[in-house]
Amino acid sequence: RDDVKTPEELPVMIMNRDTNLPRILALVFPQFHSDPLNNNLWGEGFTDWDNLRSAPKKNRLGFDIPQPTELGFYDLTDTEPRRKQGELAKQYGID
Repeated sequence: RDDVKTPEELPVMIMNRDTNLPRILALVFPQFHSDPLNNNLWGEGFTDWDNLRSAPKKNRLGFDIPQPTELGFYDLTDTEPRRKQGELAKQYGID
C-alpha cells in the first residue's frame, strides 16, 4: 500500500484493519531440524539447510537463490529462533 511509509506503521494498520479482510498466515517448513526419518533417509543430522548450503548462488534461470537473513541457519528444536519468528510475524502483520 502506498500509504505505509515505514515498517513501524504496519502494526497500527494491522490493529485497525477491517476484520473482513483475509488473514495473513505464515507456513513453517518443518525440516530445518534433525529428525529420525531424515537421519534414516539422508544420514545423521541432515536437514534441508544442508541442501541450501550446497546450492549454487543462482538457479538455472539466473535468479538468486534466497539465503537466510537475520535468523541464519536456525534449528527448529531451539526455541529462540521460533520466538524471533513470532516477533517478526507480528511486526509485519502475519497472524
